[in-house]
Amino acid sequence: MIWRGLSILLLVVCGLQAIAQDSIRKQTIDTVSISSTPIERDLQQQPITPELIKMNLSGSLSNITSRNTGIYIKNYGASNLATISLRGLGADKTQVIWNGMKLNSAMNGTIDLQTLPVALFDNIGVSDASRSVEVTAGSLGGALEVSSERPKERLGIMFNQEVGSFGTYNTIFKIQTNTGKWAQKLGLLFRHADNDYKYKNVALARSPEMTLTNSRLRQYGGVYELYHSSGFSYKSITTYSDRQIPPTMLTLDNKERQKDWLSLHQLQLERKVKGHQLIAQAAYKYDNIWYTNPLIEIDAPSTTHTLNLTFTASKTFHPAWRYTLRADHTSQWAESEGLEKNPYQHITGLFGRLSFNPVKAKWLTLTYQMRQDVIDDKFAPYLPAFIVNTRFKTWTSELTIERNYRYPTLNDRYWNPGGNPDLQAELGMNLQWRNSIDLYNKNNLLLNLSSTAYYMLVNNWIIWQPSQFGYWTPQNIKKVRSTGVENKLTFEMKRVIDLKLTAIYHYNNATNISTDNPNDVSEGKHLIYAPEHIFNLNMYLRWKYVYFFYSQNYTGLRYATSDNSQALDPYTTGDVRIGGIIPVKDHEIELYLSVTNIWNEDYQNLAWRSMPSRAFLGGITYKFVKR
Repeated sequence: MIWRGLSILLLVVCGLQAIAQDSIRKQTIDTVSISSTPIERDLQQQPITPELIKMNLSGSLSNITSRNTGIYIKNYGASNLATISLRGLGADKTQVIWNGMKLNSAMNGTIDLQTLPVALFDNIGVSDASRSVEVTAGSLGGALEVSSERPKERLGIMFNQEVGSFGTYNTIFKIQTNTGKWAQKLGLLFRHADNDYKYKNVALARSPEMTLTNSRLRQYGGVYELYHSSGFSYKSITTYSDRQIPPTMLTLDNKERQKDWLSLHQLQLERKVKGHQLIAQAAYKYDNIWYTNPLIEIDAPSTTHTLNLTFTASKTFHPAWRYTLRADHTSQWAESEGLEKNPYQHITGLFGRLSFNPVKAKWLTLTYQMRQDVIDDKFAPYLPAFIVNTRFKTWTSELTIERNYRYPTLNDRYWNPGGNPDLQAELGMNLQWRNSIDLYNKNNLLLNLSSTAYYMLVNNWIIWQPSQFGYWTPQNIKKVRSTGVENKLTFEMKRVIDLKLTAIYHYNNATNISTDNPNDVSEGKHLIYAPEHIFNLNMYLRWKYVYFFYSQNYTGLRYATSDNSQALDPYTTGDVRIGGIIPVKDHEIELYLSVTNIWNEDYQNLAWRSMPSRAFLGGITYKFVKR
């Protein structure tokens, strides 16, 4: 408690000291501004390139993430539930963040990536836990961050139409303007897919070929953003998804269906006052899920609400110091027949970061950061982190030791029957070392190698298990260890022909190393659906107005049961896209054809759920840009 109080006091004092600097005469302020250098934090985020985002506009976040980052996505089949899992720790321990707001459900701690089309975002990237903790705790393995940008062109119009296999139709329309003082963006999206592909049902004798049924998707989406030169902005996203849920290989078609309504809104005011960067935000999330199963007469609507208020201040003071302070408050409440009541949860947090970049050692940055939350009048675990960053001509390195926690969800505490209000927070400790080195960087040629090694322990792991009363209930019974390496090799050539090759390899060993339950057969076993090996190979080639893209992805063996007695075979899939661009002054027309699963691999991502066979998709995109 003393260490916690001293840390918070130190960061607040540094912030006040920075404010005091404003009273110094303007000449001194100007000198400090010129001599200071920004704190580099590039190693903490791995952005997905604009080329890849452009080629995946009609897809969901699950598609673009699984094919280009080396991250495993638990996918229940075409257009169905898809959740992200970083470093084998599960979807509820991986946060998805939109413009600084956490999107994970307050009820179950996850979010379905299929409800978030790529076309609604400008930037997509995977972040370390030490970066995402500024926004929220709970990202034990890391976070997926998406964000928007103010339009730059005076007028921009984009229309995209796609037609493909299995009854696929996608339409996207965007228009954006920028008058200097005001800027705005409007985007509309429609996706339809029957997903009636053929697959081999290996659960039946002789593995007969069958056609997937009850698998149609209809999705509508919209984005609107408004910006003012004063620093004010309003951003909103709304999606509505109507999905049929196909049967597994072991079950009959029971006409399951789910409707998802997701609406996000954010107001932001950003100002620079006497050298301080000040950002105030107010955001609201509405998430309604309506699941029906007529065979067993289930009609289960549920709704969650999240209100988020934040204030952030940052400044570089003296030549070598920079501080960031963020205060936030989040209120969450849920409405569901499965909960004992309509529970509320209030989280008030304070985040602070202090970075030191010595004037005589610009290659070194030392950072201490902390987060302290109060949840429903109770102090959450204190989260300190120490970061050492070194930067040389061709080599950047970052060593991080940090603490994180995940608080039990509303379902964990209030589900009826079985909720356990006495659960403790899952507590993680992480040691991580990142490196990035340019092996060659001359004459428009770049060869870069980046590598990360990590070691993580999570105590009080929450797991649902049968109780003596005949229903399932969550308990803190496990201790989990996750270790691994993440490597990425990038080659770029920008000459007459533009070429980019990327090879990504992730190794992860996520294991239950101890348990409080003597009858738990998972002790010493790998976590389920946590592949040890993932490999991505991407190639992007462009000559003048013609381009070619190829991606090969390998996912290793996944255990489907906690005792590791059953496992799914490794699989590898390939995707290809070719296209051509026709520019005419301010206009541009692009024609393209893509093939997913080009080698027609027959595989399962999750047990007994078929995945799409080879599929074709053709499209045309029209763009008009007035700068």
